[in-house]
Amino acid sequence: MMPKEQTTCIEVSPLRCRILEAKGHQVINDDFLSWAAQTSERFDVVVMNPPFSEGRAVSHVRSAAELVKAGGRLGAILPAGSERKDLLPGWVCNWSDVQKGMFAGANVSVIRLIAYKPE
Repeated sequence: MMPKEQTTCIEVSPLRCRILEAKGHQVINDDFLSWAAQTSERFDVVVMNPPFSEGRAVSHVRSAAELVKAGGRLGAILPAGSERKDLLPGWVCNWSDVQKGMFAGANVSVIRLIAYKPE
């Protein structure tokens, strides 16, 4: 549902990269945190489903926030409980209700974040 001509996908898995490319997306095969630390690109919107293990979701969200232009948005699927953390100080954050059973084969509860970066 994302416009392919305006979408850049950062994916660490070579297999997932090939799938995204087959669907017509522009894909960069890299670790997101490494890529985010070195890129000068900035975006109006960043949408992400970061890894949840070992607290990595928080570091991914904070790195993604640096890529959002002033007045832009960040959308993320995060582990439930994330809404209790001050992830993005100064941003306006809207959280969904906790969602269960969203990932087949994984017993994890998630929450959706839509955050707005100040101008």
